[in-house]
Amino acid sequence: MFYCYKATRLSESQPGYLNQKGWDRQTIRLRRLGLVALMMLFVVGLFLSRGIDARWLIAAGLIIMGIGNYYWMSQMNLKPGPRRL
Repeated sequence: MFYCYKATRLSESQPGYLNQKGWDRQTIRLRRLGLVALMMLFVVGLFLSRGIDARWLIAAGLIIMGIGNYYWMSQMNLKPGPRRL
């Protein structure tokens, strides 16, 4: 975990160093998302061990994703550029 944290710090201060190793900003972003997914495994395991029904966790995840998609789509217009999508 320290390695990924150090890599993210280096991406902000020394992008040339990362390009020598073949890393780019997208790689660092995907590493961060992987760490969040790994942490969520432990959080979900904690919730399930406390007796919370898995159906409620699934419903909460779907609601959160729906709110996020609603916000994302509300920011769109009829002339999106290639980077907007």
